[in-house]
Amino acid sequence: KSKAGLKTQFSLAPTEYLTATYYANMSSGHLYHRAFIEMALVKIKDDTSQDRILHFWQEIMRLRNLFKFEFFYTNKPEFSSEIEEELYLFDKNWRAIITDSTKDITALLASQELFVSNAILFIYLEANKVVCHTLNCWDLEDEFSDDDFIELCLFKGKELHWQGRIRRLDSVSKPFLISALRLAKNSKLTPVNGEIDYEQLERWMLLLEDLTQRLRFLQQLEINSTKKATKEDVEEKEIVPGSELNSVSEEVLKQEEGAHIAAFFDLDRTLINDFSAKKFLQSRLLSGETTTKEILSQFASAIIYASGNRDFEILTKITALGIKGIKESDFITLGEDVYSNHLANTIYPESRSLIASHLEKGHKVVIVSAATIYQIQPVAKELGIKDIFCTKLEVHKGRFTGNIEEMCWGEGKANAARKFAKKNDIDLSKSFFYTDSIEDYPLLEIIGKPRATNPDSKLSQLAFENDWPILRFEETKGTPVVNGFRTGMAIASIYPSVLKGLAKGAVTMSRQEAVNTTLASLGDLGTKLAGLDIAVKGKHNLEDFRPAIFCFNHQSSADAFILMKLLRKDVTGIAKKELEMTPIGPLFKALGAIFIDRSDRAKAIEAMKPAVDALKNGISVAIAPEGTRSGSKTLGAFKKGAFHLAIKGGVPIIPIVIKNAYMAMPKGSSILKPTHIEVVVLDPIDTSEWKVKHINNYVEELRNMYLNELES
Repeated sequence: KSKAGLKTQFSLAPTEYLTATYYANMSSGHLYHRAFIEMALVKIKDDTSQDRILHFWQEIMRLRNLFKFEFFYTNKPEFSSEIEEELYLFDKNWRAIITDSTKDITALLASQELFVSNAILFIYLEANKVVCHTLNCWDLEDEFSDDDFIELCLFKGKELHWQGRIRRLDSVSKPFLISALRLAKNSKLTPVNGEIDYEQLERWMLLLEDLTQRLRFLQQLEINSTKKATKEDVEEKEIVPGSELNSVSEEVLKQEEGAHIAAFFDLDRTLINDFSAKKFLQSRLLSGETTTKEILSQFASAIIYASGNRDFEILTKITALGIKGIKESDFITLGEDVYSNHLANTIYPESRSLIASHLEKGHKVVIVSAATIYQIQPVAKELGIKDIFCTKLEVHKGRFTGNIEEMCWGEGKANAARKFAKKNDIDLSKSFFYTDSIEDYPLLEIIGKPRATNPDSKLSQLAFENDWPILRFEETKGTPVVNGFRTGMAIASIYPSVLKGLAKGAVTMSRQEAVNTTLASLGDLGTKLAGLDIAVKGKHNLEDFRPAIFCFNHQSSADAFILMKLLRKDVTGIAKKELEMTPIGPLFKALGAIFIDRSDRAKAIEAMKPAVDALKNGISVAIAPEGTRSGSKTLGAFKKGAFHLAIKGGVPIIPIVIKNAYMAMPKGSSILKPTHIEVVVLDPIDTSEWKVKHINNYVEELRNMYLNELES
């Protein structure tokens, strides 16, 4: 169930794994040749010997033997011919490239547009790992039986997944485990006469790790390398896409052109940075022409709204009764005055740019809003928009009747779009809808290209869950006094949070409970007072794999509140030594923060020891690999401290990607402003097999994951 209602999700019942495996094998039978070639090429990429092509074929046959229970093979001569046919698709000169040890195998791989190894082989490798680990811990005093062993594998596999040592839980299913056990038996790795060949078992594990490293290499290659890579592409990848004028309009200009596509726009907080009804009502009340009945209806609407009833249709009907008998011409004139005096300067520049881009592509631009024509018409005229769907008040002989002729809200907006599409031959599957409100879900659901624009918290979360583009425009007006007050209140939330923590600690006689309560309270209060709404994707990863190293990209001072809101308990942080000397330094030290001197490498390494101890005691550690905040969209270079810490602590790394905290406190500002923050918590990264000598590769791989997520 999502915030917008029920949503279909799919899963595979354990009883259907065997059937699914059969069909998966049928499909993968067309791709395993390519997967073997990819893996063999990675194996020989650093081979400079004259026998490189021989080593390539030896590796192909080794892979065929390793996965002999997973795929159906032809005889070896025919199989070799099939491999050669697939190699021809890699490069027509494949034989010369592989034979000549001076040729670059990595370049050959990088020229490919598709890699299949991860999809085809990864699940089998992980199942083999589970069987290997289970054999390694098998009690030799127990009689070995396949059923008992598989049951233990199921338990061990879930433990390995929980520890972050395998990534896919579907690897821990009987069909894959049974197949891996067959391989172990065939290789004489299961107990024989109460003994296991542990040396051979270790060699098997090393082989599986080597294959896993090759898959990681291919995955990294897929991220970083394409045939059309240019310097501009690399530079563009270094920053988070924002909501600048150019990026907003350029995305539209890349789309299909034609009058069969429409761009629907909501009004408030989408085209204008204000609420037109509020300005309309204020101006009406101050005009001195408001009737007693009109005032009473507005008062009744306010009471109903305050009582928790947010039904727009009911509130509009009550308001309409209050203006019964009033001349429509009065509202037309009022609408023009409201626009001139209050709304003209609130039109978003980004909205103007979007509309111009859609018109340039030949799209039909439509306003579809719950507001009335008297609020919309002046804005539409300014923007050159002729097609308008809105809430219509019934008029008879030039005066309002007190009835609603048509309601353009919720499902009403979807009906309006369908009506416009039918009349104008519009393809809704190719059309756009820009809105800020979750109330517009019925239209968002039927449109092909929904765009959450300056979204409220519920729509922000929904868009995040569905991977809809989210546009956030620059504010056309500022509220520095209010935001300054918000910032002060957010910082002051330290005091009630500490008191709450002390009270909890006194009751439970537990220091950790006191710390946890303080952190959670500070996160909740701080973000609320600062006006930070946080939408999270992958939230389960925050809880399921602790203790862990929580790495986060550091964009602004708002990150501290965000992290406390997300992590809440059993966590400490790494901070620069300079913060220890600030007024809040003693507080964070009391909460368990670890301060390091970045200017002295030896002292920094020494200061990390308490973090390792914390991990071993079940306390997670939050750390920014960049080492300092960027204050902008730029992702800085990663330092190695977090990676050494993960290796020493034997815990997974969980990347927390904060997409737009820089908007809450831009570079050069010390004031927080209300912002919808988007956070993606990626799946845990298993560090159990990491080696210090490869740490540069791990650093680059993780940073690329951040860049990839930030630009998506």
